[in-house]
Amino acid sequence: MTKILSNRYGKIMILFGVLIMVPMTVVFFDKSQIKYIYSFLIPGVTSIVLGALICKDFKKAEKTSFFSANLKNSVMLVLFSWFYCFLLGALPLWLGGQLNPIQALFESVSGYTTTGLSVVVPSQTPLIYLAHQIFMQYCGGFGVVLMFIMIIKDQSAVTLYNAEGHQDKLLPNIQKTARLIFITYNLLIIIGTIGFYILGMDVFDALCNSITSLFTAGYSTKDIGISYYNSTAIYIFSMLLMILGSINTGVLLMIFQGKFKIVKKVTELKFMFFLIVLLGTISSVVLWFSSNLGFFKSILTGFYNVISSLSTTGNYNYDIRILPPFVLQVMIICMLMGGCIGSTAGGLKLSRIVILLKTMYNALIMKTSSARRVLSISWNTASGKKIIETETIKETISYIGFYFLVMLIGANLLTITANCSLMEGFFEFASALSSFGVTIGITGPNTNALTLIVEMIGMILGRLEIYILLIGGNYFYKAVAKKIKYKIEQKKNI
Repeated sequence: MTKILSNRYGKIMILFGVLIMVPMTVVFFDKSQIKYIYSFLIPGVTSIVLGALICKDFKKAEKTSFFSANLKNSVMLVLFSWFYCFLLGALPLWLGGQLNPIQALFESVSGYTTTGLSVVVPSQTPLIYLAHQIFMQYCGGFGVVLMFIMIIKDQSAVTLYNAEGHQDKLLPNIQKTARLIFITYNLLIIIGTIGFYILGMDVFDALCNSITSLFTAGYSTKDIGISYYNSTAIYIFSMLLMILGSINTGVLLMIFQGKFKIVKKVTELKFMFFLIVLLGTISSVVLWFSSNLGFFKSILTGFYNVISSLSTTGNYNYDIRILPPFVLQVMIICMLMGGCIGSTAGGLKLSRIVILLKTMYNALIMKTSSARRVLSISWNTASGKKIIETETIKETISYIGFYFLVMLIGANLLTITANCSLMEGFFEFASALSSFGVTIGITGPNTNALTLIVEMIGMILGRLEIYILLIGGNYFYKAVAKKIKYKIEQKKNI
């Protein structure tokens, strides 16, 4: 087992080394970008060489590592994969002189977590680095471990798959599941690219917007995002892709298979469309009465903001800084709830919100009912009706509690580091934590390092869903404590 784990760390380094060099393909379409390829070659080749050495000499690597007792846990491998890609993804931006180290790391974390908050000005950034941003979101949308699972063949891949937060085992074989997800989303990206191209974008912009809309990511090749195009058709097509990105992968496949009778019963999906209709209508009415947008523009903007927020994409078709405060509050609520579990969206996930609401409803019924009876919680999923276990309910409520505690701490930290109001701090940190990726004006090229660090922590906690970091931190602490204890005992014996 030790041999396999050490070997895997090397394979991950090789895989990411190859992936980091993919943006260099831009050179085939724009020869002027060739002067920047060194910033991708250096980290890419270095990672491949180091990974190959670890694969070859895994026994030596294991003996010199004080994590050896804990490397058997898949959580540590998942955390290594994510943090390694964060560091590797930052190197091209730093080596290429585009950003300082903190900014480059921020951009990498934002990319791989599919958040989309950025300190880069697209119009002032070479094409190859824009491609790097989008490709990071492409990899992060799938999940870096899922991409690794596609090329490994052993039973422990199931543990890795679950440890990264995936719930949707669509086929008996995990590798086949991973490949099915990979093929499905790539087909949708192709369809999205064709759609955006037909609606007036050039090929590069169409591909980028297809990826960021479907993977609910939010990066753009334009300074003002998708609003640059000012096209109702593009906005509507973008909304469709964002909704698809918010749907559980298993349910999405059933839609393509025409299993609509099963799909229409899925509780989480019904709840998502209920929220879109309800909150979209409310936002539209508020915009109609409090702005000069007009009836149709108010409806389009209201629903676009709700879908973009609920899917945690971060696209926008109107300057959010001049939106009514009530609409901003609706956006915060939507981004915190997020999309369906097993989708590319961030946030708490609607499944947890459904469990919380059903638990609250049952508690109210029990309080008002004279008959003290145990009420079970159930819902419909893609695989049929499911009874929610008590342990799951406890974990859900506990997670929501942790989430809002992190939200409160992060928002208050931003008021200190960014010298902003509490409302602005809540919006900005909620945007980072939920991977929404829209700034209210705090995040940009001139943002100070402390603010970027706070937001990076929020993005990582949101993408890796808090618990895995707590578990990993606990393993790390025990490994270090054990090593220190061993050293102390050695000194005593001497």
